[in-house]
Amino acid sequence: MVEAQVRTHLQGAWANLYEEAGDYFGRDIRYGGVPVNPRTAKIVVGLRYLSLERIAQMEQIRDSIYQSQNFSGEVASKQLREAEGSLIPDLKGLQIQLRTLVKVRKH
Repeated sequence: MVEAQVRTHLQGAWANLYEEAGDYFGRDIRYGGVPVNPRTAKIVVGLRYLSLERIAQMEQIRDSIYQSQNFSGEVASKQLREAEGSLIPDLKGLQIQLRTLVKVRKH
């Protein structure tokens, strides 16, 4: 069996970080579970928010641009870069929180 997934860099980064969170906080988070620890829960809820709100919004922008009669590759690229650029710091911030928390647990 082979599974192939096609993702943007941002979607891939989010998915990898969510999988990493699942490794540390339990696979339960994949099915709606939220960790009891408030600090851990904040990371999981933050990751979900990025996916369900921010990344979804970016994908809607992309879809509406490509479906538009006035499609312009330059305009589309600029809007998508702006949307992605605003997400990257938030994603990296959650990555730092996750890895800091994991490092503290290991010591």
